[in-house]
Amino acid sequence: MTTMKNITILIFDYTLVVWIVNLFAQIMDFPMTNLAPSLYGDALNEFRDTLNDTLGACLSCIEHDGKIHRFMIDGKLTGAYRVHLDGHPAGYFQCFRQDIKQNWKYSGSRQTYSEADKQVFKLRLVEQEKQRQKEIALLQSQAATRSQTIWGKSLPTPDNYPYLVRKNIQPHNSRLYKEALAIPIFDKDKTLVNLQFINEDGIKRFLKGGKLHGCFSVIGQTSDEPMDITEGWATGVSVYERHGHQTFIAFSANSLEPVARALRDLFPMRRLYIYGDNDINGVGQEAAHKAAISSKGVAVIPDIPGTDWNDIYSINSNKEVSQ
Repeated sequence: MTTMKNITILIFDYTLVVWIVNLFAQIMDFPMTNLAPSLYGDALNEFRDTLNDTLGACLSCIEHDGKIHRFMIDGKLTGAYRVHLDGHPAGYFQCFRQDIKQNWKYSGSRQTYSEADKQVFKLRLVEQEKQRQKEIALLQSQAATRSQTIWGKSLPTPDNYPYLVRKNIQPHNSRLYKEALAIPIFDKDKTLVNLQFINEDGIKRFLKGGKLHGCFSVIGQTSDEPMDITEGWATGVSVYERHGHQTFIAFSANSLEPVARALRDLFPMRRLYIYGDNDINGVGQEAAHKAAISSKGVAVIPDIPGTDWNDIYSINSNKEVSQ
């Protein structure tokens, strides 16, 4: 005989089973299609449209697994994004070439979830982050091993390599690998972890998955003299050839600050100069001043908008030769 009590127990058991199955599905990274499915399309469309409008991209499909995804902009693999739809949809996107990075949150109304669902969201995010860190560590380890192998096979760079001639600089710490310059990149423990490649036309790339944030290349020997930091390698070479100070290359405006802080920790008593770029959009100047403040250094910016210190020193060198 079915009673109200039995019905209540059955309903409770069914709800518990559904919750457990849902929890297991989230931890195993299965999509949460049972939670507010109508929200998915609106949020994904908003994220995609915002990304495309901001970066000038033309993505049509967005992966919402909480992982970092790379994509092409104007034929070059310079874009990346990460988005999740759990809880309140959010994420970020960036373009390395344009030096743009923007966070995003869904502008629609926040969906109401039960406490059980909220717990599912939290557990899934924790698992996703753990998995992401494992993947990053694996890629960085593989890139470090490959960089050491490539560096061992590389050859001395000839002085007449086209990129060097155009930039009016010497090879210094570069080597040649498959017709491209190879620039060594070290972490603060002085371990070779990545390489930058620069071909004859000046097109640059790094090893896939290689560690870069807070890492640097270095020209010159350690001493009590001041140390200089630049964004690009050619700029670093020009600064080194002009001043003779040990010079560190951060490879991007965003990396100036972490590199400057790392060097300040390593060399607390040495003077530090950050030779920033005079970018039209102001990114280089802002990054250089921020790095100088955080490391008790001095930011040095060219007077001419749209130039870096390789441009300035090359112009001066050409004038000196002509005279």
